[in-house]
Amino acid sequence: MLTSAEGEIREYTIQDMRVVDKTDVEWINVENNPYQLTLVTCYPFNAIAAGGRLRYVVRAVAQAV
Repeated sequence: MLTSAEGEIREYTIQDMRVVDKTDVEWINVENNPYQLTLVTCYPFNAIAAGGRLRYVVRAVAQAV
């Protein structure tokens, strides 16, 4: 659950998790949904040096109110 700056509470469900190349941007606009969260982080998680070619992407969508 997340609370907006206006005090609105929304619960999110993970819809998609994937590993992508850092140049792959097709996943950015998967849905036209204003209540979508996307986490992007370096991958693999245990890499010795940060900033490799891969990214781990998790997309979550708000449940219906």
